This record gives sequence, structure tokens and C-alpha cells, in this order.
Amino acid sequence: MVDFIESLKSPFRNWKALLLGIAIGAMPVINILLVGFGLGEAKRLIRGKKKPMTWWGMSQILYDSIAGLAITLCYFLLFFLLLAVLAGPILVKVLMVVKQSGLVENVLWGTSPFKLASIISSLSGKLAVIATDNLEILAFTSLVGITFYYLLPFSLVNYARKQEAGSAFSAREIKRAFNPKYFFYWALFHFYILVLFVVLSLLFFLPILNFLLDGFMLFVYFSTGFNLFTQLFIENR
Repeated sequence: MVDFIESLKSPFRNWKALLLGIAIGAMPVINILLVGFGLGEAKRLIRGKKKPMTWWGMSQILYDSIAGLAITLCYFLLFFLLLAVLAGPILVKVLMVVKQSGLVENVLWGTSPFKLASIISSLSGKLAVIATDNLEILAFTSLVGITFYYLLPFSLVNYARKQEAGSAFSAREIKRAFNPKYFFYWALFHFYILVLFVVLSLLFFLPILNFLLDGFMLFVYFSTGFNLFTQLFIENR
């Protein structure tokens, strides 16, 4: 039986791993190691190990991180192509609007929660206008992207189970994601991440603190996510 609370506890079972995970998650590029850590968490559950995941065995974590990133890029290749062909000009317009809003700079270097909320509110209105004007294209490309993102957890967990890149594309295993229980927990997990982000966003006002909060969010995302989706994968076999 899937234990969602157990998944929520996963990032906090080893405080040394948590602190190092926050530091790694705060560093751009280096934070891809969190993918390998998450895959290590998946392997731990599949093998029935009780000891929490640690950062020991960095060479394996690095290998799994690169493999996991490559698998993810392969999954989203069609989405990226569709985005470039169908929604390229729209994407450029969105990026320009986001850049002009100053959102990224304020999130990275810090500002008051009230100013951040004002920026997000103003940006949301402008993005809504762009979305409304290009509804059909954005709806189609978004559906493709969300579908691949929805299937990705089971593909990565199956890779962790077999340690073969090809296993991540096994239709027999991945199609198990199309069931009500998986959808429920997939939605619940992302609701939890959203709520956590909203709560922590109140603290996004100092540069160093912002990076550490980003690192914390990423560590929780990968540790909790891989724990939960591995439980689902095991139960659906």
C-alpha cells in the first residue's frame, strides 16, 4: 500500500544528506546530481533497503544523474520540436514579457514578498492575454508536454530497477501510469510542492537565502517524488 506520509518524510530521514542536498540543489548545473540521488532512492526502495539514502557512492550518483537527464531529454524531444515549430514565436514573446517583468532577477537576488506578489500578479495578466490569443496551439503543445511529464516518473523508476537506459522506454511498464491511483498521487504530490513553494516564497527576500530555498525545494521534489512514484511502481507490478 502506498504511504504518502512516508514519502513526505523521505527528505528528512538523514539530516546530513538533507543539508548536503540543499547545498548541491542551490548550485546551478551541479544540482543535476539530485536526479541521481532520487534514482538512488528508487533503487533503495526496490531492493527493500531500510537505511536512508546518502551521498556516498558519488560516482554512481553522477552516472545515474547523466543517464536520468539523457532519458528526460529524449522524452521531451518531441515536445521541444513541437514547441519550436508551432509555438516558437509565442515562446519568444513569453520570454520577453517575463524578462521585462524582472521576476527572475527579483527571485534570485531577493525582494519583499509583497513586491514579488505584485510582479507575479501583473505578469499573470499579461501571460493570460498571450495564452488566450494562442489558445489552440498552446493547449496542444501543453498537452503533449504534460503527457510526457506524467509518464516520466515510471520510466525513470524502471531505469533504476534494471539499470538499462532502454528500459526507460518500455511501453509495457510505462503504461501502468494510466490508472486512477497513480493520477491521484501524481496530482497530490504536485499540489504539495505548490503549497510548499507558496509558503516558502514568503522568505524569498535575501540572495543567499533564495538559493538555499531553491536547493531545499529541489531536494524535497526529487527525494519525495522518487520515493512516492517508486512505491506506486512497485504496487502496480
